[in-house]
Amino acid sequence: MVAAAVAGVVGFAGALPAAAAQDGLTVSSESVYTVTAGAKAVKGEITVTVKNVTPSQGNTFYYWADYSIPIPKGSKNIKATSQGSALTVRTESSDYPSEIQAVVVFPARLLYGHSLTFTLSFDIVGAPPRSSNLTRLSPGYASFTVIGPGDPGAMKVTVVAPKSYEVDSSSKEFTEDVSGDTRTLSATQSPGGDWFWALVTARDPRQIDETPLRIGDNALTLEAYPGDTEWSRFVGTTMSKGVPVLERLVGTPWPGELRRVREDSSVRLHGLGGYFDPQDDEIVIGEDLDTALLFHETSHAWVNGSIFDARWMYEGLAELLAQKAVKATGGTPDATPTIARDAPHNQPLSQWRELLGGDSGDPDTYGYPASQRVMTELFKGASDAEMAAILKAALAGDTAYDYAGGTLQRGVTDWRGFLDLVESGGGNPNSAQVLSTWVLDDDEKAQLKGRPQARKAYAAIDSADGAWLPPMGLRLPMTSWSFEKAQTVASQITSAAPLAQAVQQAAKSGGLTVPKAVVQLYEAAEKDADLRALAATMTAARDATTDVVGATAAATEQRNILGDLGARVLGVEGDAQSAATAYAAGSLAEASTTGRSAIENGRRATLVGVAVVAGALLLIGLLVGVVWRWLRRRRSVAAVEQAEHSGVAQGIGLDPLEVQELGDPLVIGAQQLGEDLGGDRLPLDRLEAVASEEVGLEGQAEQARDSELAGTLDEGVEQTGAQPATEQVVVNGESADLTEVLPEDMHRPATDHP
Repeated sequence: MVAAAVAGVVGFAGALPAAAAQDGLTVSSESVYTVTAGAKAVKGEITVTVKNVTPSQGNTFYYWADYSIPIPKGSKNIKATSQGSALTVRTESSDYPSEIQAVVVFPARLLYGHSLTFTLSFDIVGAPPRSSNLTRLSPGYASFTVIGPGDPGAMKVTVVAPKSYEVDSSSKEFTEDVSGDTRTLSATQSPGGDWFWALVTARDPRQIDETPLRIGDNALTLEAYPGDTEWSRFVGTTMSKGVPVLERLVGTPWPGELRRVREDSSVRLHGLGGYFDPQDDEIVIGEDLDTALLFHETSHAWVNGSIFDARWMYEGLAELLAQKAVKATGGTPDATPTIARDAPHNQPLSQWRELLGGDSGDPDTYGYPASQRVMTELFKGASDAEMAAILKAALAGDTAYDYAGGTLQRGVTDWRGFLDLVESGGGNPNSAQVLSTWVLDDDEKAQLKGRPQARKAYAAIDSADGAWLPPMGLRLPMTSWSFEKAQTVASQITSAAPLAQAVQQAAKSGGLTVPKAVVQLYEAAEKDADLRALAATMTAARDATTDVVGATAAATEQRNILGDLGARVLGVEGDAQSAATAYAAGSLAEASTTGRSAIENGRRATLVGVAVVAGALLLIGLLVGVVWRWLRRRRSVAAVEQAEHSGVAQGIGLDPLEVQELGDPLVIGAQQLGEDLGGDRLPLDRLEAVASEEVGLEGQAEQARDSELAGTLDEGVEQTGAQPATEQVVVNGESADLTEVLPEDMHRPATDHP
């Protein structure tokens, strides 16, 4: 407010609204801003009533000559009227780049007790993209400031737009109403109590410039202000180069959930340069061609509040990734902030929250740079590949104490799980101290107690047990930060860890892969009883591994033909396979027993092969001897029949007791020409001694103590010296010496003398 004293008269021009009432002027107003589809301007109309409430003092009186109202810069057709008469309006510059001052000149001095109502109207037109003036206007889009002059509770501000438009504002005082084809936002007071001020954007989603963009297998759309092709080209080119870089830095492919990138100055309403909206699958950024900003918001497709539970983590990571991507794509990254821990608006970063609407005010001026500095410190010394592995695990919800995708997933990654991943994955070994300085409050710092000792004990176990993870009974308390329990378990399994490595070494020496079932005997051990027995279990696993390796070697050993034969007879290969099957199933005792059997049988395979061949040869020899004797016997019988019985014409049967009809027979005893009634025997008139080494003989061919008298049909035809007198056959009560009966004494085939 400017004051001048002239001859006892005090005049005021351009009265400041914030101090109007207390300076003797009351103000009330009603402001209406109308957005029309397809229009080239937004209509603004502010009706103001001012009243002079400053009484005269002596010969001095007070008056107002004009009144100043901020309106959007670049406004045209600025007019003021009062009771149908035009008032003079002049414009002046403002301290704000998006505003000018419209000064309405009163038709006469406004004296004490007098009031004046006037209407200021103007057309809001837009400035070019990326100018300092925030006012924008194009078909389907408008961005402008709205003003509601007046004392607290004495103003009303209304924004009217087509129903198809989406209207947003920096003020939370607006309420929205949709009626017919119109969308209306209304506010009746300012949060500060004085004049109302807000930045408003209104856009018609149907009236935009769309540009398709394909990144790998993912298709998305760029939505720019109508005519802002420069923004579309910048975003398309920058994202095409940057997304592959971010994929490498994060260690995870593009999530593919983004549907569009939208240009919208409304981000400024919330004090932001842009934001990532996972609900609408979009990135919203302003019109500035800012590579780091675009990469920052794009990074939020990976690092966001659904993955990390604290704002300092996902905002700090997004900025770290953005700066690395800027450098990788040929740009110049910003320097790491040099903010101090005790800078204005400081607080433990774990308490830095994102307020509704995205603007947390002054804390953001500390939170953003401090978070970036923390992330830079945490990954100090880590390569890009190590950082990518850490982030990949964090995005998957994995812990530092399990395989990727294991059963110990934490879900959303908190500061404790992130700290474990960073320290275990090659980040700053002093990461805990970094968090204590910048991030943690007193209660969170207390949770670090016992952690260094427990991690040291865990590292010793993890080093001693080779490539396997420590048992579940240790990994669980480490994941949940139950450090006292973890140290107790570590002391229990100290002796088991090197035995686990011995299992792996035994398998490696034999070219064997330890089956998952055997690995789980160690890694899945969780219950106290299993942990106490773990050393014995690993000893058995080592022995079983050695036995299975030995059995496999025995089954595949290159042997001579006799060894191969013996191995087949002993079932070496079958035992080796059975041992391997039991081993794969975790049946260590069975694997050892069967494996040792295969090993032992493999050692004596050659001897067994020799024995098998020798036995086979002996059997063949015996069979050949039997056949040879049988053939010789058949030849002997044939010779006898040909030499001595050539006169037999008929009636010769094979049954020695059957009555035969003979022609001139030579009867030899009671055998009736019986054929080979005894083993190795010939007819009586063709006696022949048998060598003593022949088997199955009787009489003299046997040992003396085994000899016995021959019976009638068992007569030893091969005995010529030691047998008793020839037994006689009685016929019709008379005995005959069969050796004396000759053919010439016979008159008929069978006699029965009286």
